[in-house]
Amino acid sequence: YIEVNVGINFAKNTLIPLAFYDKKYLKDYFAYNYGMSNTAQLFTDTVLAESVINVFALENDIANSLKTVFPKYSIKHAATFLLNQILGENRDDKVRKMFVNLQKHHADFVVAEGKKLIFYNQFSFQTAGDLLYHLINIAKQTDIDFSTNTCIMLGDINENHPTYQFCSRYIQNLELGKRPITKSYCKELDILPENYHFNLFSIL
Repeated sequence: YIEVNVGINFAKNTLIPLAFYDKKYLKDYFAYNYGMSNTAQLFTDTVLAESVINVFALENDIANSLKTVFPKYSIKHAATFLLNQILGENRDDKVRKMFVNLQKHHADFVVAEGKKLIFYNQFSFQTAGDLLYHLINIAKQTDIDFSTNTCIMLGDINENHPTYQFCSRYIQNLELGKRPITKSYCKELDILPENYHFNLFSIL
């Protein structure tokens, strides 16, 4: 392949503002949240729009397998692709918004105001009630008012999904997002709803 980009999803990660980042403290940044690990390698990449360093861990066996299959490749945490895409598309919008990228049992929560990153974290959830709890709690901490601010859902969900229906009872401005506008896709993908697999499409 001319180019190989690898996106690692749901690996443990933490964001460090570039102004406070020092490579010699890399292990300390990670250990603060997750403790030390002898079975994983630490990697970094940059959320370009906000000059934030994303520190993440990859188990040794996976890292070694990638090196065997792809001698030259670029590896990033899925959150980096996600944040770069959201912040890039949102850069001219000055209104604060919440983005929720849903996967099977976890979701990425992003609050952005234009290209400014206000909040990012990833939480597990089992029920629609769990998800709503995170939405309301994050909104409270980031001055989001769902009567005026929009919550955009991305990923594997649609308007008829029970989770979407449940959340729409409590969130006035809830809508589904669209596929990344900076990418081009073959027409065969038109059979998928535009908000599906946002993380994957952000990597391509």
